[in-house]
Amino acid sequence: MSLQDLIGVTWGFRNPQKEEDKLQKGGTEYEDWRLNFAFKQFHVKLNYARFKGFFIEDSREVNPSWNEGDPFYQKPELISQNIGVNFTWIINPDDFSLVAAYDQTERQEKSGGSFLIGAAASETLFEDQDQIIPTNVQGPFGQHQHITEGRFQSFTVKAGYGYTFVLAKKYFAALSGQFGFGRQYMKIKGTDFSDSTWAPAKKGDLIVSLGYNGDDYYSGLFASGDQTDYKTGEMEIAVNQWMVRAYFGFRL
Repeated sequence: MSLQDLIGVTWGFRNPQKEEDKLQKGGTEYEDWRLNFAFKQFHVKLNYARFKGFFIEDSREVNPSWNEGDPFYQKPELISQNIGVNFTWIINPDDFSLVAAYDQTERQEKSGGSFLIGAAASETLFEDQDQIIPTNVQGPFGQHQHITEGRFQSFTVKAGYGYTFVLAKKYFAALSGQFGFGRQYMKIKGTDFSDSTWAPAKKGDLIVSLGYNGDDYYSGLFASGDQTDYKTGEMEIAVNQWMVRAYFGFRL
């Protein structure tokens, strides 16, 4: 195995936000780092994401006088931060290549699949200088309606299946998914309370990949996403991280 079989480099960029969008939805500051280490039998994903500045899409729920075309209800000081590690073990690596689906440093030349098992750990933070939930919709959220900060630490175990369909050894379409359960430690604060407890957590992962994986170049579409669900009292919080990319590359 050579060094070029182990290393792949991907670079991405974001589209600039239009002035009209800034007026309608406000601005968002963010960092989003993702590191993937794909090997024949296992895969490790590390991620760090931090976002500041949000808007509420259904603003009429918060402000009944809101009309289509008005600026959305905005939370410019609301911060969301997530750091996590995700591990997947491939039961039958000779039948299914997660490396080929992720970064094309390997080629799967015949159709096949494998069961997958794994584990994930993450910490998620929500924080605002003001109350996170707008005042006129706080009622249904009970004792936690005045929340200003929430920190959730979770560990989940998961299982699933992955399969790649291959045509003419170089064209492929891959799909894999995992789902699991675990525990979370929750610590939340508000203007009039502070609380901490243990609660259940759920997690799901999905990967979709298709394209051409040739001897000299490769191209295709790749999408991955994972979601971790937290529940505390009357609140349910879902943290989604999705990535979609179109790519074209040459082999060195």
